[in-house]
Amino acid sequence: MNIEGQVAERRASRAAVLLLLLLPLGWLWSSVFGGAAFVPFDLAASPPAAQQLAPDELAAARAYSNHDVTEVPIWFLPELRLARRILREEGRFPAWNAEARGGSSIHGHGEDGLLYPPNWIPLLAEHPERWLWFLCWVSLALAGTGMFALLRLSRLSVAAALFGGITFQLSGVMAANAYFCWRLASLCWLPWLLVALLWLADRRGRERALPAVLFALAFGGTWLAGFPVYASSNCLIAAVFGLALVVQRWREEGRAEAMQLFGAMMLGAIAGVLVALPQVLPSVLFFAQSARNTAPSIEELGTLRCDPAGLLGYLAPDLFGHPSRVGELPYDRSPLWLLLSQPYTNNATPQPRYFNATEYSVYAGSLGLILALAGACGGAGRWRRTALGFLVVLLLMALFVPGVRLVFALPVVNHVHPFRWLAPMSLFVAWLAAAGSERLRTAAPRQVLTWALAALAIAVAALAATAVLPLQDHVGALGAKYGIQAAAAQQYIDEGGDRFGAADSLAASAFQRTAVWFGIAAITLLGAALHARIRAKLPWLLCVLALAELVPHGHGYAHGRVLQGNGWTQAHDFLVKEQQAAAERGGIAIVRGAKIAGLPDQLPTGMLLEHGVRDMHFDTHYDAHSHQPWLRLYGDGTAATGHLTLSLPDDERLRHPVLDVLGVTHVLSTDELQFAGESVYVLPARDGAGAFRIYRRPTALARAFVVGELSVLPDDAAVLAAMVPLDAQGRPSPSVAWQPARTALATAKDAAVLGTASLSPKASERAATILRDESGRVDVQVTEGAVGLLVLSDTYLSGWTCEIDGQAADIVRVDHALRGVLLPEKSCRVRFAYRQPGLLPSLLLGALGVAGMLALAWVGWLHRRTAA
Repeated sequence: MNIEGQVAERRASRAAVLLLLLLPLGWLWSSVFGGAAFVPFDLAASPPAAQQLAPDELAAARAYSNHDVTEVPIWFLPELRLARRILREEGRFPAWNAEARGGSSIHGHGEDGLLYPPNWIPLLAEHPERWLWFLCWVSLALAGTGMFALLRLSRLSVAAALFGGITFQLSGVMAANAYFCWRLASLCWLPWLLVALLWLADRRGRERALPAVLFALAFGGTWLAGFPVYASSNCLIAAVFGLALVVQRWREEGRAEAMQLFGAMMLGAIAGVLVALPQVLPSVLFFAQSARNTAPSIEELGTLRCDPAGLLGYLAPDLFGHPSRVGELPYDRSPLWLLLSQPYTNNATPQPRYFNATEYSVYAGSLGLILALAGACGGAGRWRRTALGFLVVLLLMALFVPGVRLVFALPVVNHVHPFRWLAPMSLFVAWLAAAGSERLRTAAPRQVLTWALAALAIAVAALAATAVLPLQDHVGALGAKYGIQAAAAQQYIDEGGDRFGAADSLAASAFQRTAVWFGIAAITLLGAALHARIRAKLPWLLCVLALAELVPHGHGYAHGRVLQGNGWTQAHDFLVKEQQAAAERGGIAIVRGAKIAGLPDQLPTGMLLEHGVRDMHFDTHYDAHSHQPWLRLYGDGTAATGHLTLSLPDDERLRHPVLDVLGVTHVLSTDELQFAGESVYVLPARDGAGAFRIYRRPTALARAFVVGELSVLPDDAAVLAAMVPLDAQGRPSPSVAWQPARTALATAKDAAVLGTASLSPKASERAATILRDESGRVDVQVTEGAVGLLVLSDTYLSGWTCEIDGQAADIVRVDHALRGVLLPEKSCRVRFAYRQPGLLPSLLLGALGVAGMLALAWVGWLHRRTAA
């Protein structure tokens, strides 16, 4: 290529990069410039705020809601606000969320990404929801430019690389995860990991210093970003790709050159590991004690596979449902999904897989799919076959096919659920699509015509697929598939509305859209087959068409929304006043109740978090013990692993001692409850049709209290049995001998911490007052009296220490998940303090990694300066 050609190519590359930086605005425009919040749904659509809105306001709050991505408004934003409060008011690192049930680690679970620099902008902002678009933009910009750089290093043209960058950046996977900014941020470092490895392989000696820095940066970025699962999959893919590069170098240039390349990779990896340690080490230590299953069995992983029917999402992403239409067509009532999917059931209920708006998404656009098929059959560029190999292996892993599933027995691999391999797979689909576009640009007209006919055939097949409609004609097949009568199948699907009709209209629309876009692809390729000038410009034309297809599709999932107020009502004010009035008792704790257990949307979780109100329904990662009393009391239908997923039913269990010892003071409901306690607040609905009710439980214990008896039991099972005895049918018994205000329960192993100390029943007369209550620090003043055990109804977890009047004291785990400490007879001040395990040493090592990166960057800069 002559000098003029090189200059033109550089200009085209810069223009392509600029375009990839700007393209995300097509999804984020209303949030960046229109004042919309980048959240999937409006909290004002839930009671009590919903009951105060006018009908048009409520309709606006509910319109186009995406409840497939629930975590952002009710988990991440509340914890960001809490973290900001801790930083500003307490001046300490936000390591502990004291308001999530009995408390849980903020930093340990990693999904808030507190050490990821882009997250610092919403973290420190007064209104973090207004800056979530920035996190999405950073991730999409990284994805697009990284994919472009990877394809250019693979020696594809600027136009082909741009097409691949667009296909990856605006794919269904990115649209589905756009609101889940933390998950997206980890995934989007994958192309940069591969770019760094290819760059390392293309350089020699000191030229490898800068690529090593990039590899360390990408390695650290994917772990700090906030989703360890994608960080694991990224690093596994990078490790295999790097090994392939080393093997190739060994074959071509010998062992010495291969070892030098391997050494450079390891140097970058070591620096990256050190940079990632401030997140990785605390997470490893936390999850070892958490409720999360860190070593699932092969059988458990099999329930989390991608159903083959989900691969139809490549053709029509909205075939089975859409998040904005779950009211009229719930996923588990979609007749087309029930008809086509494998009949996996759990608790006798068909399990839906949300292929359109979650990690199950596979959509790459019609052009992306047809060109990926062309690239798989013989595209241009380096490492195309490797990309194809990755694509096939990841697909087989996602489908959990026999033989390949044995890979999940390996460490780290078994931490990534099978369906989650679909997300990194999208990178290799885009890679092959770019290779296919390059191939067709230089291919013979007959080859281009072949792919035009293939696209036309898919378009015709999509139109022919409407022949399965109406779906009600297949109700007999549905009944036979699930072993029930046809009438029962129809009743299950149509319960609550005409789901067959809704599914028919959605499927028809999806099939027609597929036919249109594959028809456009066929016409475009046909024109390229007939005219050499069109064929020469084909990749550029494909870029334009890809934008026309993917930008509107992604906007349907990732648009911002103008909120109907902030969702705050007088009911919130009442609870805040209750919290302030009960400060010396340790504040209040809320739970949600209903006549019939349902989703706990009565006052969305997290809204009161920064006001110090403890929330038993808050969704986060918990320790391995605190959910088990709930699980025994309510079963796995209400108390899923780690957190409560449903409102508590209105029955005798609302008066159970478990709720008392955990300090559950208030029950929130939109129903009039019988067992919740005293009704203390009613907020009438605006239209008079209902009310939001707050009940106060009179038997709830203070957050800190003293007991004079300790019952030592053999193990945790015995402790749980004493807390929640079961009858002959395995249901919680209404008769409970345990009185938590007088007696604490502990295993023999835990009680050994107390030595030979003897408690006195009179100790329960001692008063405990909370003097200071901060995140990671609780001070309790206890009056003098007999030797007893102070029980703090906060989570027992490594990292907590205790002092009594400045002297170190041992903490004992009591009542299965709470903290206890032996008290002397004198009046004393007890201080509990939390320090995130592993954080300090990992920060020091992380600083060492940053220093190593700077040193490598300095070496690389000096080499470039000398070479110039």
